[in-house]
Amino acid sequence: MRLMSTKDQRGFTLIEVAVVAPIMILVALGIVAILITLVTSTLRPNARSIVMQQEQKAMDSIESDINNSSGLITDLPSNFSDGNAAADYYDPPAGTAVIGIQTYDQIVNPNDNSGTKVIPAFKDSASSCTNITDLSASNIVPIVVVYFVKDNTLYRRTLTQYYGSTPANTCGTKLAKQTCITCTNKDIVLIAADSISAFSVVYYTGITNDVVTTDPTVAKSAKITITASINAGGDAVEYTSTLRASRLNP
Repeated sequence: MRLMSTKDQRGFTLIEVAVVAPIMILVALGIVAILITLVTSTLRPNARSIVMQQEQKAMDSIESDINNSSGLITDLPSNFSDGNAAADYYDPPAGTAVIGIQTYDQIVNPNDNSGTKVIPAFKDSASSCTNITDLSASNIVPIVVVYFVKDNTLYRRTLTQYYGSTPANTCGTKLAKQTCITCTNKDIVLIAADSISAFSVVYYTGITNDVVTTDPTVAKSAKITITASINAGGDAVEYTSTLRASRLNP
């Protein structure tokens, strides 16, 4: 049996280390660069998909409200109040507008098993809701819907009617019954982005014509534009949606 002598044990020389070390560093940097590229290439499409889905959700909601509206408004009608309006939407951020829509609350038709059809929700002066089958304009629950931007978030706020010192009594409505006169229903968040640079609306006097009006109350249709962005991999992924919605009962 031959014993290994110390002369056979040879390590790396300084020259070999000096040559190999930079190569290993370059290989490691290359791997890191590839990983960063892969992560970034995944983040950007995901961010774009998120902002697209949020904008689509917002546009669907706005279109539905305008389609079923009784009018577009600039000021809250009588018997409506919003104690937080001044702080939330009376002074919108630059590049954003406020959309006010007067419409009616609806509930799912209990006789429709598919759950796709809706019927109006009713109001009644009697606390027992005895006249909920009286389908008349004076007996349908009116609501005001306000779309506004605050802190790069697009909200949909619902306001319910009240009478004198008591809230309006509602029967079968999907909105929560009010326990105070000026409180609002919980806001719905439609878009939560890093930036909403545009939320604009152009009002038209007709459904198909392009005659613009600055008075929403005489508008029959409106074009809404939303531009939102989300940061992904150090870059802002921006997306713009445009919708023209018309009142079905102008």
